[in-house]
Amino acid sequence: MRGMTSLHTRSTTWMKLKMENLCSKRPAYRYMHLQEKMGVVWSYFFPNPSPPPDPVPLLMETAWYNMIWNKNQALKGKLSTLHPKHPAVQHLRILVSGPIGAGKSSFIYSIDSILQNKKLNAAERVTTGNFSGTKTFTTSKFKDEKGHPLSFVIGDVMGLESADDSGVKTKDLVSILKGHIKDNYKFNPISACSGEDIRYNSCPTLNDKAHCLVLVIPADSFTASGHEAEKTNVLLDTDSIKKIQNIRRKALDLRIPHVVILTKVDLACPHVKEDIKHVYSSRTIHQKMQACSNALGIPTSDIFPVSNYHGDNEPGKNPDKDAVLLSTLTQILDYANDSLEKMKESEDAEDGFAMGPRRRRSMESNPDFAESDTKQ
Repeated sequence: MRGMTSLHTRSTTWMKLKMENLCSKRPAYRYMHLQEKMGVVWSYFFPNPSPPPDPVPLLMETAWYNMIWNKNQALKGKLSTLHPKHPAVQHLRILVSGPIGAGKSSFIYSIDSILQNKKLNAAERVTTGNFSGTKTFTTSKFKDEKGHPLSFVIGDVMGLESADDSGVKTKDLVSILKGHIKDNYKFNPISACSGEDIRYNSCPTLNDKAHCLVLVIPADSFTASGHEAEKTNVLLDTDSIKKIQNIRRKALDLRIPHVVILTKVDLACPHVKEDIKHVYSSRTIHQKMQACSNALGIPTSDIFPVSNYHGDNEPGKNPDKDAVLLSTLTQILDYANDSLEKMKESEDAEDGFAMGPRRRRSMESNPDFAESDTKQ
């Protein structure tokens, strides 16, 4: 009897504990079931966003331009022996233009400092802020490290602005391309230079005309993250783009070669800021170049990314940065000289055609005849 009582007590205790366990778990089961149902409803009305795409490397495996580094002295030597390929031209004349703050004056300062291999007074050319520091048409001449003059000059003008009553006039830029405006002309944002102005050149020669137009555009004018899936946007206002396009069309009509310098690339890409050698393999910079090409109609092969000096750092301390600037300048001058060479060949062909075959053969066979004919 005592055994049966003990068994009944143990059974009752076990059943009691089992029921308490089930009762304690039941609310948890019901809560989990409700949570599962609510999750289905929530996901129906608020679907989870698709996962982001795999990150694209910001540096390309293959650079789009095969830059030869450690050739700064060779580039300087080429510039020191450079001569215009037309007898009527004493200096290759380059004109830089672009929006305010793009870095036109900083580019000229950088080139001058690198060629002379010393830090110059940046306050003479470089300005900061959203205003144009250049008020007059200024032509800069250059010297090498030994003080010998070089055979090219760069003209700087007031910055472009979207408003019609501010910034340099498009008509003034066209006049400079044609050689009609003399050095030190003070720009008037209200009206363009006319024939009555004392600084107007009514009879320009080939030496007075611009031989290459350089459009300076900051890299932050275009948004690009380096990811192919994201769209690149143009931040330049429509009026400024129209002005630049109009100037480009005028240069085309005058058969003047023109290029774009994309400045401030070190601020546009962290890899380029870390090492300027990455400028030709940066996906971000390449996207900005493509956006610039689409907006202005200039091929990417004629767009040169650079990083200027601003007076806060000394040229020569970063030879790779110097190399990018020197290479860009060399290609610009090559474009200008190639244009002059074609012009000379065309003139020689026209002279030969006008001379006639019999007279031309006589001059080629008898040098004395050619010399006497020239003296007459």
